[in-house]
This record gives sequence, structure tokens and C-alpha cells, in this order.
Amino acid sequence: MNVANSLCARCKGVRRMCGLPRCPILLRVEEELKLERKIRGTIISAATPPSVLVGEFGYPVVRVGPNITPVSGSEAKIYDNPEYWWGVMSIEDIIKLRAGTVYSNLRLHVKSIRKPENRLLEVVKEISMSKEPVDTECILRRRPRFHIKFDSILKPRGPTAPLRRLSITSNPIVPRRVDYIVDDYDVRAFDAVNELYSHGIS
Repeated sequence: MNVANSLCARCKGVRRMCGLPRCPILLRVEEELKLERKIRGTIISAATPPSVLVGEFGYPVVRVGPNITPVSGSEAKIYDNPEYWWGVMSIEDIIKLRAGTVYSNLRLHVKSIRKPENRLLEVVKEISMSKEPVDTECILRRRPRFHIKFDSILKPRGPTAPLRRLSITSNPIVPRRVDYIVDDYDVRAFDAVNELYSHGIS
């Protein structure tokens, strides 16, 4: 549902002019304040669903990194899988989930993907290849920045912070076909996606 900014400005979250039972912006603020009270330092030990976000702003130098949830193990899967949300969760529940994730990221040139000496990027790639949640220890350069951001295309995301160091503390489960495709630098993206989809990987 897309709501005009002008409507939000007139409503101010109290008149429910959009027709929703609760203002999603105010709910997002409440959830991020709760998360802010939980995160006191710059070290987070928790799981990623797995979920890796590659930005587009500033291309060819873009932000890339995992979304970290407040939980560990298989519980993290629900935080980034809309199949668990559809017809089951209310918009309030979905906002609570997404506001509870921290987008830890680093800025990279898109061509640096071919440079294996970047250890941080290698860890991010390993996380993105896993089909199950991956436990991590994430050391940030500063505490997460809490802000309100809704997007008509992407799923809502929580606060952000630049990465200093990232390590995996569990064993990622990587399908053999994914491992094979990732190591093939000559395959085109179009062909790689078709190949993975034909093997039930999407």
C-alpha cells in the first residue's frame, strides 16, 4: 500500500487517514527505539536469515552487507522470508520484524568482487550462498544509526552501521550447485540464474 507523504503530514500518525489500524511510521519508531536500547556497543553476535543487501546509490561504488537479526539459529529465517508473512502476519508484525534487523555494510567498487584478498567481502559472499541462517559476530565502526525508511520496492529495513569486521560462528549450508556457479567467473548472470532456478534454487 502506497501512502502519499502529504497525507502523512496532515495525519501526523493520530487520525489514521490512511485507513490502517496503526500508523506504520510511529510503530517503526517504537520498534527502533526498543532495538536502540538493546544495542549498547558496536559488537553484535546474532544470525542473518541469510540476507545480503547490495545497494545501488553511488554506483559503481555501492554498499553491501548482511542484515543481522536479534536472534540466533533457525529463528532468524522468518525475518527475511515473505512466504512466512503472507496471509499470516499483520503489517504491524512485519514492521516489528524488519525494524529489528541491523543492516551492517561496507562500501565497495563493483569490480572488487573478483578480488579474493578482500576477506570481509569473502565472508559476505559465503553468508549469501547459505540456504539456512548463519550465526555471525559483527563488529561495527559505530553504533547503528536509527532512522525511518520505507520503500515501495524493497522490504522495509532497520538501522544501518558500517562494518569493521565480520566473522561466521556457525557452518553455512551451501548447495553444491550454488558453490559451482559462484566459482565459474565465465558464466553470464542470466545463464547462472536460469541454471540455479532449474535446480529449484531461487
